[in-house]
Amino acid sequence: MTETPSKRISEATKAAENRACSRILVAQDGYIIILKAIIASHNGNKEIQKSLDSLQDNLGPTGLNVEHYFLSMLFLDLVAEVELFFSQVVRSVITEYPKKVGSVTFKLSEVIDANDVEGLVSRAVDEQMNKLMYKKPLDYLQSMCELISIEKGPLIEGWKLYIEAKARRDLGVHNQWKCNPTYLRKLEEGGISTDANIGDSLFPKYEDYLKPLNHGLLSLITIFGTKVKFKYAQNK
Repeated sequence: MTETPSKRISEATKAAENRACSRILVAQDGYIIILKAIIASHNGNKEIQKSLDSLQDNLGPTGLNVEHYFLSMLFLDLVAEVELFFSQVVRSVITEYPKKVGSVTFKLSEVIDANDVEGLVSRAVDEQMNKLMYKKPLDYLQSMCELISIEKGPLIEGWKLYIEAKARRDLGVHNQWKCNPTYLRKLEEGGISTDANIGDSLFPKYEDYLKPLNHGLLSLITIFGTKVKFKYAQNK
């Protein structure tokens, strides 16, 4: 029997949700493994100590210690994975219901190059996703929820955690985790208050930042996935 759009959306959403939640849990487990390795080196494991010392030597120019290096990598991967989750779910919906995209203009060359209607739909979906990515944080949430026809209210608090995590990720990539005007502007646009000042270190420490963030993102992903699956289960 041919699968219905609602079933395909549900399966794609469930797969994206499982992957994202799994990667968040991997981040938590990864940090525990790192701590255990550091403790083992302090307790006399010479092989681990040698590897950690070599890594620390190579990290010298970055100003990071071994623990911070691994923690930053886990955090960057975590944010990228949540970004991918939203992209995959939205894409699954508008692929099944491309009219949600609205009006799209194609160049004649794009029409000629496309093998079929599905090729044009895929281009339209790509264009819509690109537009979403460049919106201000709360506008992104508003447009995304309107596009896939779900209520944004239950997502707002978790979305603010996600906005801040993305802004902090950008600090790590571009500004050595130091607070800058761009970070403060992004938080202001998202309606998020902060005590941070320009120049403050916002490295994502585990106990006071990453641990509660992980719980918040797990909740956000679960709520979003549940709402999408419920919405399109009604369209059978």
